[in-house]
Amino acid sequence: MDELDQLLKKLGLSVARGVPQLATGFIDLLGLPLTLTGMQRPEDIVGSTAYLTERGFLPPPQTGLLNETAELISSAVSPAGLAKTATGLVAAGVIPVVRKRLDNVPIAEGMTKEKAAGIAPVKKKKLTKEQIDPLGYGNKGLLTEPLSELDIEYVDQKVLAPEKKIKLEDLQGSVLFPVLGDQSKAGSNLVGIGGNKFKTPVPLDGGVYFMRSNPSEGAVWASNEGIPTRIHNAVSRIAEETGLPVNIVYSSMGKDAVDFATFPASTLAEMLPFSKIKKQDISRFEKQMRSTIKIGSEKYKKITNFPKLTDDGLRSYLDTADPAVRKKFVKLMNSGLYQNAGFPSVAQARYAVTEDVLKNALSENTGAGIAALDLSKKPSSDVKFPHSTYTSQLFGEYKGGLLDTVPRKVLMRDFYKSLEGVTDKRGNPLSAANIAYILQRKMPYQIVDQELIDTYMDFTKLR
Repeated sequence: MDELDQLLKKLGLSVARGVPQLATGFIDLLGLPLTLTGMQRPEDIVGSTAYLTERGFLPPPQTGLLNETAELISSAVSPAGLAKTATGLVAAGVIPVVRKRLDNVPIAEGMTKEKAAGIAPVKKKKLTKEQIDPLGYGNKGLLTEPLSELDIEYVDQKVLAPEKKIKLEDLQGSVLFPVLGDQSKAGSNLVGIGGNKFKTPVPLDGGVYFMRSNPSEGAVWASNEGIPTRIHNAVSRIAEETGLPVNIVYSSMGKDAVDFATFPASTLAEMLPFSKIKKQDISRFEKQMRSTIKIGSEKYKKITNFPKLTDDGLRSYLDTADPAVRKKFVKLMNSGLYQNAGFPSVAQARYAVTEDVLKNALSENTGAGIAALDLSKKPSSDVKFPHSTYTSQLFGEYKGGLLDTVPRKVLMRDFYKSLEGVTDKRGNPLSAANIAYILQRKMPYQIVDQELIDTYMDFTKLR
């Protein structure tokens, strides 16, 4: 008899709990967008079923199949009862809408919209070095985002001649003479990286597109004294030997070859004021710059007059310093020790000063720029528009760039065939650095014949 009394009592409580939900259900329904998204607890919605239950105005929910059924039946005609039945259907539409509305909600400083709404943030998986910098611009250090997403601000110098594209078959019956160069950008001023505006812009003058940057004077290549003369003499000899027109063709060096130029060091100097670095790390860097050290396998001489990193004159010092000084400055800063200590990212600096069409290009990428030398004009350092790094210039006519650039070995067929089976002093296969050295010493050329065109076409189709 006692058990029956208990059952009837629980049924009475269930019905007593269910009937008021005819009224509280409207409030439960209105509160669904907030409770489903976690913005508020059901107990915090004033007048809701959970609110009244927590404060003792409604009996607690009764357990057991019969009791729960009684509560469900007594409240089934309420809006909340219907809404709860359709929760699985509604949630998919309500949650995205509420999340979208979060974009218009003002939040306190230091809070995210999701955190303010009580929504658990999705943890982002840390990116690997390969995902951040697949082409090896520099040490990963503290970087967390891909270089391809780096915010870079340029100002167009408005000096470049229009870009041209040519087909290799248009060059049939001529000669290609490779010139190796860094991948630096031309025709722009670099004014900011990562949202930080530089105090002084960094002028960028190339690079492959140097041959587009001075059409009035016809400068197509720049290098240190002596090298342009060697190129001019070699091209003159080849033209005489073959009786064919000779075109110089740009072939890229590695991503770090640009360290020789002014651009990376100047960019890093401009990035320094935005970097948080401990005094002891700054002192260690300055001490190493003033000492003879090895970075990797290379030995770098001491630079006794190297200024403090905080000196206002650091940028002008680097702009006019010997290339070996700039190279040491960039390579030392790129070491893991300093990248992990918060020094400016060398990878970002190199990426920012790289020509846009070469940002995703590998070393030995060939054909982005082609020019015909004017053999009647000797190389000169007496020019209207000097290069910021290289003193002597060659003159001619910019003809354009190939529709598809290719690895050097594709266009320099005969030279690479001549190296088959050749080894270094230790009997090992020649490295890329070995081959580049031989190429610069021997200054080979390639006649553009039908076989070369067919090989080029086949290679580009495979991409």
